[in-house]
Amino acid sequence: MNFKTHLSTEKILFLTLEENIYALPKQSPIFTTIDEFIEKGIRNCVIDIGKAHFMGSAAIGLMVIVLTKFRNKGGEVILMNPSEQTQKVLLITKLNAIFTIVYSKEEALQFFAVQNQ
Repeated sequence: MNFKTHLSTEKILFLTLEENIYALPKQSPIFTTIDEFIEKGIRNCVIDIGKAHFMGSAAIGLMVIVLTKFRNKGGEVILMNPSEQTQKVLLITKLNAIFTIVYSKEEALQFFAVQNQ
């Protein structure tokens, strides 16, 4: 699974999924990477799912695990750039009620700025 990370100047982790996720081993490097950021005190994360047009159980599981890890430390996770197909999956699984969904980096930064007031 290919992904990229970027830490904003506001100390928000941007996690970009570079492809669809069909399977996810428990020892996936993405979990190690996320744990490292959390250990450094990062509490908020944006998962950019714009390049992941297929959203199966592995991707849903990934998002829920990441959300749980950050919320357990008092943080939050939001989703960015879902495709039309992905939006349908989020609606059917009712994950749209759990995750805040944004469509740009600016919107994500604004969400966290308001939340941290």
